[in-house]
Amino acid sequence: MSALSRVDSRRMKTLLVIDASARLNRSVTRHLTQRVAANWLRLYPTGSVQHLDVGRHPPPAIDENWIAAAYTPAGQRTPEMHAALAASDRYVDQLLAADAIAIGAPLYNFGMPAQLKAYIEQVVRVGRTFEFNRDGKDPYLGLVGNKPTLLITSSGASRVVATSSGPETSYLEPQLLTTLELMGIRDVTLVAFRGQQEDSAHIARALAVAEREIDAWLPKAVGDTVAQNPEAAGVTIAECSR
Repeated sequence: MSALSRVDSRRMKTLLVIDASARLNRSVTRHLTQRVAANWLRLYPTGSVQHLDVGRHPPPAIDENWIAAAYTPAGQRTPEMHAALAASDRYVDQLLAADAIAIGAPLYNFGMPAQLKAYIEQVVRVGRTFEFNRDGKDPYLGLVGNKPTLLITSSGASRVVATSSGPETSYLEPQLLTTLELMGIRDVTLVAFRGQQEDSAHIARALAVAEREIDAWLPKAVGDTVAQNPEAAGVTIAECSR
């Protein structure tokens, strides 16, 4: 991992977990994000996990008033404009305050759930999470910072295709990866569970693989400090990898 993406393990305290599944009891992504949260609190007993459940509590959709407010300089906004951006400001503040992020996103109809798309619309904010980079090679400048991020996705089929002979047709991961990069988040690890509607043996194998990948993420995300001296964080890497 590059020095730019490595995080000071003594400072990293807050994990933001975003759950997007409409399922509450049979969700693979929820099962896996819960595992991430448990690993985090083992490594940082005095740290915190901020849980944002957009699957249960969908963010409001943006509208004309929201767009007008977002593109008006902060000092020129009316009270009505501030009210239109109130939910967005809360989501952005939470995102900026997090030291690391875990996103649980099931595949719905080849893309992301509507409730997760609504969240993305709320946090992609000019002047807050990205800026137009008119003088640079890249058209956008991310403002969030390169936070270690774990993107956990799932699908019912073991191979996501529109036709039997067609190519992989999941737009979920590419769209989320592109959006995260727009905001400056490039240190993203993808764990993709495939085949939730397959037989129980396949599900068990796929879930075991995903859990191992989940457990391997945190020691890498915190950099070399904890890896070389795990007792300094109050827990061993082995305990985080169960």
